[in-house]
Amino acid sequence: MEEIDQSVDVSTDDSPVMKALRSQIRDLEKALKDRPAPEEVESKLRNQLKREADAAALLTKQGQPSGLAEFMLSKIGDQEVSEQSVAGFLQGLGFDAKPASDDGQETAPATQQLAEVADLAGRVSAAASNAPVGNLEDRIAKATTRAEIDAIMAEAGLMQSTY
Repeated sequence: MEEIDQSVDVSTDDSPVMKALRSQIRDLEKALKDRPAPEEVESKLRNQLKREADAAALLTKQGQPSGLAEFMLSKIGDQEVSEQSVAGFLQGLGFDAKPASDDGQETAPATQQLAEVADLAGRVSAAASNAPVGNLEDRIAKATTRAEIDAIMAEAGLMQSTY
């Protein structure tokens, strides 16, 4: 880049364009001096990316998409990213947050809860139809004769006609 020789005599009646350019040069030099060091920018960026990754991991642990991390960080501001802050954020949006138990372990997995609900639904259905209470597979396993198995399957509506 060419150096501009600033020792050249400048007339006292500079044009407005030259005055504006000199003013612009001074402003740019000042802005260049005031900019943050590259190390500061890098450190700030790394911290921001780590915070977003932590938020994404906690959201995923809660069963939510990790793409919510950026939105979550904009909502919680400078608050620390923790399981409690993620749960609060999700509850604020109307989602069910899975709280960690007191000993730090997760609560029962969703599949186990679903199995428990299905078992309860089966018992309620059996009680409503006056059928014997118990899991169909358990009742079949406890049956000792072919007639008992046929009776259990007929009650459950699984018996096929052999005619």
